[in-house]
Amino acid sequence: MAIADTGISKVYYPEEYYETQKPRSLERSEMKLISDPYRESLSKWREIFNEFQSWLINPSLLANEEGSYPSRQTIIRAWKLADRIARGGIDAPVNIVTDGNMGISLEWRSGPLSRWFEVSANGYVEEIIIDNGHLRSRDRFNFD
Repeated sequence: MAIADTGISKVYYPEEYYETQKPRSLERSEMKLISDPYRESLSKWREIFNEFQSWLINPSLLANEEGSYPSRQTIIRAWKLADRIARGGIDAPVNIVTDGNMGISLEWRSGPLSRWFEVSANGYVEEIIIDNGHLRSRDRFNFD
């Protein structure tokens, strides 16, 4: 399946967007950090979009113990969601995994706070926020 057949025009590498959106404190002349979080996140997003491309070509790479894996449509939906998040300037997720229902979950963590976007095989996305082990919110919405 060609990428053009998926509704995704190309693998998105958001350098241009990030260059206009990155916080002023991360300008090279002002940088006092050992590493550059902006560049690290950009590199991680690149890896993620390359993974999505591989999964779209061969969805069986996501197979679970029973040999089941998400459909191409679910992979495309998760890819589009990740693209929208990246374009919003959000750091890359710490983890992307398949769930037990042939969906794909994107996970972020910061201290005691965890946030997931679960892209379901049924066509909806669920955002789950856990704070100190307690469910803070759970919202379901359609995403295409």
